[in-house]
Amino acid sequence: MSASIGLWESAFDERLRLHKRYRERLDRLVKARPPIVDEMLSNSVIAEMSSGRPVSSDGFHLLIMDLHKELTRLQNEMSTEEVDGARAYAITDCDRPLIAAFMRGVGRTAPLKFEHPGLATTAARSGDTLLIQNDLGTTAAHVLVVRVTGTAVLVTHTDIHLQRLRFLQSLLEGTGLQWDDLVSRQSSAIAENDLFYVARGRYEAPDFSSLAAFLERLGSRLVFSDRLEPCAQEIKTTGSQRTGCKDPAMGRRT
Repeated sequence: MSASIGLWESAFDERLRLHKRYRERLDRLVKARPPIVDEMLSNSVIAEMSSGRPVSSDGFHLLIMDLHKELTRLQNEMSTEEVDGARAYAITDCDRPLIAAFMRGVGRTAPLKFEHPGLATTAARSGDTLLIQNDLGTTAAHVLVVRVTGTAVLVTHTDIHLQRLRFLQSLLEGTGLQWDDLVSRQSSAIAENDLFYVARGRYEAPDFSSLAAFLERLGSRLVFSDRLEPCAQEIKTTGSQRTGCKDPAMGRRT
């Protein structure tokens, strides 16, 4: 028992040290920030604060990304159960088959990502909604979030590569998913590389089995969005709209 208490105290001390480091980091960033005049900041200051590649070695956006990683790590430690590889929190009996269906799709094609990171899945119940999040890559802007309320599904996909986002949309044609107009997010002063895109799609399942089938299909397509990154980079480098990259499942050229 004393050994267990010692391990707990050691972990608690490490969390305190971690909190202190982040607190000091935030204080340094706030202190280095230009003063706010008449409750306003210049465009250049906002751009620097929100950039993922600040001129200085650190920035508010980088701090937020690091904190997001810490929250993900904490989630993994606190999850109440695992459903076919997905970390789950406070889910109901009705949620489990839906999560399992999504993970069947993810698992069926996941080997195609090889050593590339990504596809970690988290699921949680919030009121009358089941939330499923898949971290498609290592960046905070490459995420897919699924909200299931009854038999209605809202899919939100964010990505810094427009071609990759469009490619995933094409892989989901014929599923009944209806996409809203594409939205880009960028302050007028932020550098082009900080632009990211948000796509939202809606699906209404006629019954529970159709809902599960849709989630399975959705999960099975994610690895191809993740693996399109080299193609998107080549498009950006060459300016070509035809790179010869193919959808591994369908042989379709982008």
